Amino acid sequence: DFPMKKEIVQQIFNEYHQHAQIILQTGNADVFYTTLKEDYNPKLKFISSFKEVEHEIIYGISLIFKDDKTTKKACFEINQKYHEIEGFQNRNSVDIVRKGCSKGTGIKIIKDHYRLEKIAGIGDSYNDLPMLKVVDTAFTFKTSPQEIKKQVHYCVNDIAEAIALLEVEK
Repeated sequence: DFPMKKEIVQQIFNEYHQHAQIILQTGNADVFYTTLKEDYNPKLKFISSFKEVEHEIIYGISLIFKDDKTTKKACFEINQKYHEIEGFQNRNSVDIVRKGCSKGTGIKIIKDHYRLEKIAGIGDSYNDLPMLKVVDTAFTFKTSPQEIKKQVHYCVNDIAEAIALLEVEK
């Protein structure tokens, strides 16, 4: 259970709502609160201020920017300013969670819980790096950024190719 402090979420919301679209993940799996105005996704509930969600337990924030460069800068700033949370860049968005809560942490928990000897993972962006660093066999796609390709064992065209390589490793 990794909820974020409301004060930090509110600070980030207020600091970035003019510069990015925001999506908040709460304990309610049926809805995501967002500043995006989209009619086609029934799980997205539009909000215009943090007041509308201050009663919710918030587990994550995603900030969606116009380009990768702005995103990288925002991610760096967030990680420098806030020590209780961590931002992970995903191309043009930053996924923010409480420190210690990452895809890598999730993989470790699953591996321990199920007593798995080996586990493989596939990811295509910066927010996947914590996971790719802890799996025994790491994959990315040939279309992924160069920085991601440097961190993995294999670059593949698709998931089927990754599975085929795992079959050979047996």
